[in-house]
Amino acid sequence: MISGVVDKLWETNDTYFHDGDYVRCISLCRICVEVDPNFDEAYSSGGYLLWSLGENASAEAFLEYGTRRSKKPGPLNSEMGQQLFRTKNYAAALPYFQKAIKLGGVEVTTYTTLGHCYTRLNRFEDAVEAWKQVVAKFPSFLAGPKNLKDAEARLKAGK
Repeated sequence: MISGVVDKLWETNDTYFHDGDYVRCISLCRICVEVDPNFDEAYSSGGYLLWSLGENASAEAFLEYGTRRSKKPGPLNSEMGQQLFRTKNYAAALPYFQKAIKLGGVEVTTYTTLGHCYTRLNRFEDAVEAWKQVVAKFPSFLAGPKNLKDAEARLKAGK
């Protein structure tokens, strides 16, 4: 029964989203995660919508809440890292990306944003290692080799 309620809430959330009523979407995301603490998409969507409305602190708090509650914290740690990266808080984003990778269940964007994060922090050696991991783990990701080459050039040039 509970999953049916969450499904109906999420369907309503989709309607509000397409109507541009993001405040109601966020409210429904909050309700959904209280009913189902493992509804990762609701944390992710709610966090992104909060950020898009300029509510960075609320977005971070909501996503952090999800990292503590979800049974699959890898993806939510990645989402938290993405949130911090979007707000140019690169140093704070690093541990979330690192933890997400360690916990697993994440996509290529977690690895690539980690590489970009290291670059923004002028940690070029770490950036090279991150991009080597992208190339090895995701060989069909076409931007991997180019980004690795760029990272190696920055390391060599010291910038």
